[in-house]
Amino acid sequence: MFRFLRFLFWTAVLVGFVYFALAVPLGQRSLAGHLVNIWRSPQGQELRNGARRAAEPAIEKVKRGAQELRGDGGPAAPAP
Repeated sequence: MFRFLRFLFWTAVLVGFVYFALAVPLGQRSLAGHLVNIWRSPQGQELRNGARRAAEPAIEKVKRGAQELRGDGGPAAPAP
């Protein structure tokens, strides 16, 4: 019973947040509208590119580890 009530509570919280993000205006736009504009702005693109460059060494390390695990002749990694 407690588990079900907890599920209902968190579902209501999630629905409330989604409603707030999509429907409640914060100035000229909703929260989602502001986030989309930030994502599309030149500064947002610069942030995404910087994060991608910073993550490249970790991605390469994971790829090398996966190749070592496939040393037994398993299927090749998909091409990017």
